[in-house]
Amino acid sequence: MAARKDTIPDDVLISAWERCNFSPAAVARELGTSERNIYSRRNTLIAKGIDLPTVKASTSPISRSTYKKVINCEMRDGVVVVGSDAHIWPGPDTTALKALLLVTADLGKAVRMLIANGDWLDGASTNRHDPFGWQHRPTVKEELDCVSDAMHRWRMAAKPARTGVRSIYTVGNHETNFERRLATQVPMYEGVPGLRLAEQFPEWDLTWSCWLNRASKHPVMVKHRQANGVHAAYNNTLKSGVSMVTGHTHVLEVKPWGDYRGRRWGVQTGCLADPTGPQFEYAENGYTPACAGFAVLTFKDGRLLPPEICEVIEGRAMWRGQVVVDDHAEYLAEQETTP
Repeated sequence: MAARKDTIPDDVLISAWERCNFSPAAVARELGTSERNIYSRRNTLIAKGIDLPTVKASTSPISRSTYKKVINCEMRDGVVVVGSDAHIWPGPDTTALKALLLVTADLGKAVRMLIANGDWLDGASTNRHDPFGWQHRPTVKEELDCVSDAMHRWRMAAKPARTGVRSIYTVGNHETNFERRLATQVPMYEGVPGLRLAEQFPEWDLTWSCWLNRASKHPVMVKHRQANGVHAAYNNTLKSGVSMVTGHTHVLEVKPWGDYRGRRWGVQTGCLADPTGPQFEYAENGYTPACAGFAVLTFKDGRLLPPEICEVIEGRAMWRGQVVVDDHAEYLAEQETTP
């Protein structure tokens, strides 16, 4: 028979509350009564001035974020290179990734910061898309090894030992799948070394977003995603009131806007992946506004100048009027390939 709520001594209930880690359901099971009775009894104790919280404020997971909410950076003069949506699988570098490394190296000492703006990790085996037939997908380890290698080579192109360039990784939705799958399916492995995404990329500061010159009159927000749709860049800068740089949509564009607050831009950073690559077979070879490339932000006296983009068209990476990588022959061959 379940214990009546009024037969449980106060000290027994309080002790059980602590022992059961502030869980009313666990207390009810331990004391052999209903959860409803436990809540009713707690209200009685509260009336006596004894508070029994349902969580420990100092240790509750609710009080912790998986990643930093924001990193604030001052950028007076220099260049920030932003590349997103690499969705890296094992294999040769894409045209856009080759161009990213070359342009970063060419910009030299002007580069002050690299921002990997989300979805460098595809997570083919941890995302929500089922494979198409017997499609071979890389393992998590294969992907992590390739992403780590590419991001390291990007840093080396900026010569961090000489330039002191800072590396920031704004987390995308595909990266979150990495830890979400572990947390939901094998929660007992929490705390085991090596299972946190940040541990895979120790050279990079992981965060949800990055403010550039937050305290100035012309701040810039960089994060993986915000608005969606054909007008994403326009809506991002219009509604945020600041220049905003995002990835996620795989669209590559710079949308200027101006009002009484001045000139600003909505920037979408395209994708470093090949938009028709095997990662995106779910698109069924449909037409798409996706475009490979990346963005370069130049600051002068703390003010963002008109953003520039490096765009890949039919296997040729265009940068400031020049073809910096020419994979056109490979592009044409790829159009003719069959499984």
